[in-house]
Amino acid sequence: MKKVVCFVLCLILACGSIFAIAACDKKDPIEPIKIVYLGDSIAEGLAGPSPLTERENYAYYALLGRCNEYVYYNRSVSGHRTGDLLELIRREDADAYMTITHIKEADIIHISILGNDILLSGFQQMLIEAADDRYDKIETILPRSRKNIANIVDRLKELNPDAVIVFQTVYNPADPDSALMNSDPKTLQTLAGMGIHEDGYRALAGKVVSRLNSVLWGYLEEHPGAFYISDVYKVFDEVYTNSREEGFRLIANDGVHPSNEGHALAALVNQELFESLGLAIARDKFVSNYKKIRMDQIERLFADSVDYKSVRKQIKKAKTYEEVSELYFGAIRGKMPKYI
Repeated sequence: MKKVVCFVLCLILACGSIFAIAACDKKDPIEPIKIVYLGDSIAEGLAGPSPLTERENYAYYALLGRCNEYVYYNRSVSGHRTGDLLELIRREDADAYMTITHIKEADIIHISILGNDILLSGFQQMLIEAADDRYDKIETILPRSRKNIANIVDRLKELNPDAVIVFQTVYNPADPDSALMNSDPKTLQTLAGMGIHEDGYRALAGKVVSRLNSVLWGYLEEHPGAFYISDVYKVFDEVYTNSREEGFRLIANDGVHPSNEGHALAALVNQELFESLGLAIARDKFVSNYKKIRMDQIERLFADSVDYKSVRKQIKKAKTYEEVSELYFGAIRGKMPKYI
């Protein structure tokens, strides 16, 4: 009897050891990547995506978050300049937004800022000066922008030294037919008197915007590895150069913010950067998740105006993100969502 009891006890101890080893050997499930978006109205996605109720399906922050299956938080504020962002992240948490807490816990901190530093500070005058190859106005602004960017980076690294920081460049929104360029007829008259006409608007604006983006490139040159740059400016410009019509469609009717198509492209530019850093989901899964969003939208919003069943089938067969976008936006172009 004693031998039986002893055998049973040994068996229990052996099984317990096996289970303990198995429990220790079992890997914890992989935590999803957490990303926090900071910046201005471009990042906030309140201006541009149309209709606004589809913000979580159109804005680049949501496309990146949903298609990568990130945990994501958007703490961007429309109208913010670099100084405003710096002030925001210098505060402590005082409300349910928990901005500082989310920054401290983030794996990626993504920032779209700088644009309002010039758009709200005499952009039209900057264009006139650039036509004369002068940059007096913008050069009174950029030193402050440079200082703010440096302080933003320092503060973010203080809050979360392990996070990957990504700054997105400001794209060139100018076009002869854009609301931005036609907002001040006096400026256009002055430019005409200087020999700058419609075919020269975009290049002129490009000089100003490139100077603005040099704030990011210059800092990175002096501080290699401090952050990464998602060069939306470059990609948007390439599209415009290849096709003015397609480039024009990247900007919303207000002439400043990205359109639905612009947001989709911005998401792809960022995705390619995230992939290069090993911070993105596999591309086939990313595309699969993107397909689901667009297939849902085409049926839910455009069933009355588009052969949505045919478009859904085509989207389902698509191989790339770009192909999905082309199919979806090509099908709905000029159509109104059925509930508007």
